[in-house]
Amino acid sequence: MTQKKKIIFIAGCSHAAGSEIDGTEDSFYNRQNSFPTHLANHMGRLHVHAALPGATNPTIARSLQEWFLEKYNKETMDVFVLIAWTDASRIELPSETPKFHNVSNLSADWFSKTSIEYHRLTANGLQGTVAEQDYIDLCQKFMVMNPSYLEIYTANLILQTQYFLNMHNIKYLMCSTNTLFMTRSHINWYKHLIDKTRFINFDNFNESFYPKYNNLGYENKLAKYFHHGAEPHLLYAEYLYDYIKKYRLDHE
Repeated sequence: MTQKKKIIFIAGCSHAAGSEIDGTEDSFYNRQNSFPTHLANHMGRLHVHAALPGATNPTIARSLQEWFLEKYNKETMDVFVLIAWTDASRIELPSETPKFHNVSNLSADWFSKTSIEYHRLTANGLQGTVAEQDYIDLCQKFMVMNPSYLEIYTANLILQTQYFLNMHNIKYLMCSTNTLFMTRSHINWYKHLIDKTRFINFDNFNESFYPKYNNLGYENKLAKYFHHGAEPHLLYAEYLYDYIKKYRLDHE
């Protein structure tokens, strides 16, 4: 019987992509020195690096399912998934005009084709054409006024992804790269459904990738947009690998 190709599929935002390790938003060097690639090396797996700078949690959840539907073959692939969720305050919205996010993500191993159909929004700043800005302004106002809604939405995306991976018997680990949830009672019902063993430090976001090493005093002098340098990526990969070994998450 032919041995299956051992793969780790990586979904996340700029932190998972290694943005600004070398001072640039995206590069082959950044990807190779990011914590997901280091983790792939520890695990002896080939990486499919689909993390995208600027990605929202809806982007992350949809791109993962898109890759499985487009590329996955259970007869030839042994896949482990790493999902690195970003903060809940970002959203994406359908766009009538293409958004060529691929232009700024040329070093990804795989790019979600559906991503060009969506705006990616944070709660401030011009993020579309002048003609689109009135619509975006309304959305950003909603985002600022409804943080609980955005957290409930994110909790549902996490559950959707968890159920999808379990349905297909896919091994995985979730982590967060920034603060996902504040202390809001609205999401407690959703939170208790999340598999905490497969979501490292689910209830301690000081242990999320960016806050963890920022609190420890690491500084990336090349970064303009709050991203870590090379050493925290190495350390976090070892941290995740130790967790995977401890809970035997990469075993059948």
